[in-house]
Amino acid sequence: MEKELKKEEIKNRVIAIYDNLKDKYDKEGSKNKINRVIYYDTLPITSPAGGLELYGAYVVRIVNDKEKVLYEIYDNNALVATVNQDGIFLFEEKYKQDLIDRKEFLWANQVSQMEIYGAKVEEPEELKENDKEFVEQDIIEEKNKKEEEKESENNEKELTEDEQEEAIAKEMGLSKEELVCKAKIDPKQILEEGEVDQKSFEDIAGVKGKYKTIYVVNANKQTEGNNKHFAFVGITKEGKVEHINLPTKGTPIPQRKIYAMNRDGSEVKEKQVTEMFMANGDIEKGFSVTVGQYGKLEIDYLRRSPGENTFLGSPVETEKQRFTKEPVREEMSDTYTSKYGLNDVVGDTKEQIGELESKTTNLDNIDDKPNNDKTLDPNEKITMHDGSTTTLADEAEKLGMNLGEYNNCFEKAEGDCPAGKIKNVREEIRKQKESKEPMGREDIGGRLTPEEEAWLRMQNNNK
Repeated sequence: MEKELKKEEIKNRVIAIYDNLKDKYDKEGSKNKINRVIYYDTLPITSPAGGLELYGAYVVRIVNDKEKVLYEIYDNNALVATVNQDGIFLFEEKYKQDLIDRKEFLWANQVSQMEIYGAKVEEPEELKENDKEFVEQDIIEEKNKKEEEKESENNEKELTEDEQEEAIAKEMGLSKEELVCKAKIDPKQILEEGEVDQKSFEDIAGVKGKYKTIYVVNANKQTEGNNKHFAFVGITKEGKVEHINLPTKGTPIPQRKIYAMNRDGSEVKEKQVTEMFMANGDIEKGFSVTVGQYGKLEIDYLRRSPGENTFLGSPVETEKQRFTKEPVREEMSDTYTSKYGLNDVVGDTKEQIGELESKTTNLDNIDDKPNNDKTLDPNEKITMHDGSTTTLADEAEKLGMNLGEYNNCFEKAEGDCPAGKIKNVREEIRKQKESKEPMGREDIGGRLTPEEEAWLRMQNNNK
C-alpha cells in the first residue's frame, strides 16, 4: 500500500514539474524541450570540496535550441539547482536560504564551497530499484489519464447506502429485505505484487475501469438455482448497477477446499469455502466466497497449482476484512511464484499441515526462500512418515541436547517438511556415531555456538 502511494506521489510531482516548466517556456517563447524527468531515491552531487546527497530528487533533462543539455534538479518541494549548457552548477538562492532557516549551517556552508570549487551530477548508467524514468510521452500520457479520471469523477453519481441496496436488490431480482449478505470490494486493490508490475482485483476479474465499487451479495436462488449462493455486482461511476458474470466452478462441496493464507502470512491452513468463481474465464485463477464468523463474508483470491489441482488463497480486502500485506501479494504474483513454483508451495503446505498437530503452517515455511523458516512450537506433535508422532522437545531429549542446540540443527537440516527435517537430523547423527565423529552444526551448514562447542567437548571426554 505504501509503495503504491509513493508511486502516485512521484507521478504527481513529475507532472507538476513538467507543467510548470512547459508554461514557463511557452511564456518566454523558449525553444527548450523537456527531454525526460528522472526520479532518484538518492542522488549524489559531487565536488572537489566534498559532496552531498539529495533524497527523493527529480532531475529534469532539457535540450535547448543549440542541442545542448541543461539540467534542473528538484526535491519534493522546490527547485534545488540548475546546470547550464556549459556544465556550470548553480544552487538556488531559496534552497540555500532554506538550509539556513532550518539551522542546517553545516550543509549551507558545504553548498557554498561546492559552488566555489564546482559541482556536478553524473547520471548513473543504470537506474536502481526505486528510481523511475519518465520520457516526455510518458508524462503526457499520465497527464491525460489523470484528466480523464478527473472528468469521470465530475460525472459520478453518488448513491446513498439505501439507494445502493435498493439498486442491487433490483438488479438481482430480490426485495431489499431478501438482500441478506453484502461485502464491499475496492476494485483497484492490488492482489498481485510483481517485480515490475501489479495486478488489481479489476485486472484479474476482467473489469478494469468499469466499476468504482464491487459488491458480493447473496444470489437469487429462484432465478439462478439452489446451487448458486453468491453473485458479484458492480456499481459504475454513473451509479448504474450491473451483474458481473464470473463463472462458478462446479466443484462438489467436499472438494471446495483451499490453502488459505491470512493477511500477513503468519498462518496458512486448509479452508472449506462455500463457492468458487473463475476469474474472467481463467481456470488457473479465481475467487472464493465463504460465510465466516458472525455471518461475515470472506472473499479470497485464488491461484491453482496445476500439479496438485489445489488452490492457494489470499484475502481480498472488504470493509470487514483488512488489506493483505506485501509478502502475501508477492507470493500470489505469477512473476514471483510461477505455476510450477506454486506446485512446490502447495505441496509443501499440504505436507506440513498434514504432519503438524495444529494443522497450520506459515508463509515463511512454504515459500522458496530457504533461510527464513520459522521455528516450530517445541511441544507440537509432528506426525512422521511412518505414522509415529514426536515433538522437537522429545527429539532433543533423546539426543541428549538442549532445545536451543537441537533447534539450530533442525533449522539447518534439509527437508521440505518437519518430518523430513527430523529424519535428516536423525540420519546425520547416526552417521556421526558410526564414524565416531561428534556432530556439530557445521555438518549441516553453519558455525558452532559456544554452547555446541562445550557439548562436543563433553561428548568427547565421555568416550
